Amino acid sequence: EENLKRIGKMVALLDDWEDPLYVTRIWTIFEQWKAAQAKIPVRFIMPPAAQATLIKQIDRGAEGVDEILEPIRKISSAKAKATVEADRERINDAIK
Repeated sequence: EENLKRIGKMVALLDDWEDPLYVTRIWTIFEQWKAAQAKIPVRFIMPPAAQATLIKQIDRGAEGVDEILEPIRKISSAKAKATVEADRERINDAIK
């Protein structure tokens, strides 16, 4: 957390926007939570092909944006995975 505050910004790499692996891992969800608590700006980046499909969705207007929001609505720390189960439990307890 101190390093995050010292650096003052965060970059998150998404493999795609439709079903990003990034939001299935408890540690990355925890990092986002800590950044939000500290009011640290986060920049999301993704490969060019994923960017292109995201822009196409945005260009569709409200219907496209609603489809973009659908995966975001499904993010769940309770369902997130960790290599070490004790980490997952500890982080979920902290986030609650």
